[in-house]
Amino acid sequence: HQGRVYRVRPSGAGELIWTAEKPEVFAVAVDRRGTLYAATSPHGKVFRIKDGKATEFFNPRTTYIWSLLFAADGTLYVGTGGEGKIFRVDAAGHGELYYKTGQLHVTSLALDARGRLLAGTAPNGILYRISAKGKAFVVYDANLPEIHALTVRKDGTVYVAALGGSIAKRTAAARAAPAKPKRVTAPATSVTVRAAQGGIKLKPKPVKPKPVAPAAAAAPVTPLVQVTGVETSALYRIRPDDMVDTLWSSTTENAYDLLVAGPKILFSTDKHGRVYELDAQRK
Repeated sequence: HQGRVYRVRPSGAGELIWTAEKPEVFAVAVDRRGTLYAATSPHGKVFRIKDGKATEFFNPRTTYIWSLLFAADGTLYVGTGGEGKIFRVDAAGHGELYYKTGQLHVTSLALDARGRLLAGTAPNGILYRISAKGKAFVVYDANLPEIHALTVRKDGTVYVAALGGSIAKRTAAARAAPAKPKRVTAPATSVTVRAAQGGIKLKPKPVKPKPVAPAAAAAPVTPLVQVTGVETSALYRIRPDDMVDTLWSSTTENAYDLLVAGPKILFSTDKHGRVYELDAQRK
């Protein structure tokens, strides 16, 4: 929660290069000239960082910016949260709405082997392939609520890390819990989204206090905690013909990022901060 960007050199030496005014930096990207871009949240902007100085590049006017991606032609794609929008920004910083997913959050972006945009979303775990402005195809609808990371092999195979299963189970159980009807005054609330164990966590949007009818049931307050015994996270392989295989799943760990390393896949998890290597035999 300090809004910092670090540079780690090949030697392993790290240095702080920029501190943002906002508390979070959820996404960074580098253009073809080697210039760094960073996105701040909440209610943040995309900044161009050069020689340790940051200048405003694009303001999507959304609550969160989860993902940044440069295409080969220099176009910057910006995945946002709150309304699940994707913006396309040119080299001059002029942006336009490219696609509105209908989801709350665009959590990950990648380009497929043909240069089409892939977008992972939450809270319904839908992976979109966007071929033109306003034109998309649902590649996969996962059982888990959040598509957190994407990577693509040169042959067109897409690898997906999804998470948040136990949180979704707990939330569903809370909604199903009975409550006695009573007259209450709903307090004003605020939005809180944070990237933490289990992925994105939401609280209601701000509302004005108002009386609730006697017949209305008060929603139970249930903490979002991990629930054991259910699938929390998985890695999927989507072949060029759109066939999907589950390569790995867990009831105890969340996979937060993944990387193609030759014939193997590397992925990182939250439990004990481990990095795993998955071979072609799924070991």
